[in-house]
Amino acid sequence: MKIKALAITSLLVAAGALQGQAQNSINAVGYVKKTFGEGFTLFSNPLIAEDNTVASLMPSPPIGTIVYKFVEGSFVNNTYVGAWLDTNMSLQPGEGAFIFVPEGQSLEAIFVGEVPQGTLTTEFPAGFSLAASQVPQAGTIATDLGLDPASVSNVYTFNTDTQGYSTFASIPGLGFLTEPTIAIGEAVFLESAEGGSWTREFTVSE
Repeated sequence: MKIKALAITSLLVAAGALQGQAQNSINAVGYVKKTFGEGFTLFSNPLIAEDNTVASLMPSPPIGTIVYKFVEGSFVNNTYVGAWLDTNMSLQPGEGAFIFVPEGQSLEAIFVGEVPQGTLTTEFPAGFSLAASQVPQAGTIATDLGLDPASVSNVYTFNTDTQGYSTFASIPGLGFLTEPTIAIGEAVFLESAEGGSWTREFTVSE
């Protein structure tokens, strides 16, 4: 998995230093390449493409590939049978989803688009939800990627190798006991008592 700038070099090398600074921003276009092995993977699309539908983002996966979105407490699925059954399902930056790749198969997906900038906000409801950082950057979920620990009670990451979850608790007034580290284009489950928003200021400087 990698991200490479097409418009500028070292697109996100100094991303952490850019936050909160008054700088001129530029439109930065790049790509994120992810390889999905067999089984389930939690992922996100961290770029603004011309067409963010699943059918456009992953036009030719293995037959039997399924994308699951978590909508109002239930999974909604979209299966590839030589064509995607739901051509309208989309994946915007900040949204998370499961992808299932059939046994013995793999999928290399290349997401191409503009890096989100400005005040980036992903709203999430009370209860469970799937979400991701809108910025194509790896790091710790609160310190680097901006999720407020007070807005959630637990974060659940998914291990593709073991096909199991890891739980990271957030304690009121203390924050995360252990802060999870998130990869570029990785989604997580959030558990929240009241709901909230994942907000981050981000700018790519000249």
